[in-house]
Amino acid sequence: MASIRQAHDAEPIALFPLMFLVSVGGASALLVPSILVDHARFFPTTWQDVGLILIYGAVMQCLAWGLIAYAIPLLSLTLTGLLLLSEPVAALLIDYFFLGKSINHWQWAGTALTLAAIYLGSLKPSTRPS
Repeated sequence: MASIRQAHDAEPIALFPLMFLVSVGGASALLVPSILVDHARFFPTTWQDVGLILIYGAVMQCLAWGLIAYAIPLLSLTLTGLLLLSEPVAALLIDYFFLGKSINHWQWAGTALTLAAIYLGSLKPSTRPS
């Protein structure tokens, strides 16, 4: 996100094509290691898995990245980074409340930790008089 922001600051560019190239590059770089690490569970096995992948891809990734691309020129880099941290929290909440997936205590603890990090990252440093 920092490099995308710096590229946009240097010269106004179309953010959607740039973010598409970054996403394709990241997915391409991780494709082979992902298959090598966990090839048994890499591909979907049921139609429900295919549907969930489409939901995550369409809603969480396309919509979220589109909103982020729109917001990059309007928000500070720090705030943009904090908003990116909220994406896994949103995915977990959608899983639990809308898709009925069971969430274990470690996942809830990770969500709480992520929200605490977002809160701490959003605090402005206090200035003390010397």
